[in-house]
Amino acid sequence: MDNTTKDERARTEQSHSRWEKIKKNCMSPWYKMISVEPTMFLYMFAFMITSVVEQDFFVQKACRVNNNFTDEICSNIKADENAAYKKQVQITTAKFHQIESISAHVFPIVLALFLGSFSDRRGRKFPLLMGLTGKFIYSVMIVVNARMKTWPLEYV
Repeated sequence: MDNTTKDERARTEQSHSRWEKIKKNCMSPWYKMISVEPTMFLYMFAFMITSVVEQDFFVQKACRVNNNFTDEICSNIKADENAAYKKQVQITTAKFHQIESISAHVFPIVLALFLGSFSDRRGRKFPLLMGLTGKFIYSVMIVVNARMKTWPLEYV
């Protein structure tokens, strides 16, 4: 009889410890349960959706503000009679993309040398959050630039 009660007590303790683990996992903060994959999926999904809109925004901003063309020309920039204007706008946006690409990649290349070992020691969340924060600031600057009708393309 003593063995039966010991076995029952051990099973009860196991079930209580299992229940405590489940309860602890359910009660932990929601941000601790997020892994890398859903975060990167949502980031890339948002990036791909906004990149299409950004390209058209850059063309329109370069046309209207940087090159100071009329609304009529900029609204119909793809027409054959506006080929010369289109070429000037393409040159302006190409220069912007070149400068933007260089400035957007130099800083991360330098940081990658240090963040690799940092993330091995401290985890991957902070470096991921740095990239997401940078993209968020970039997106906010695009929205602000879109609201300011006289700001040139380079203010992004």
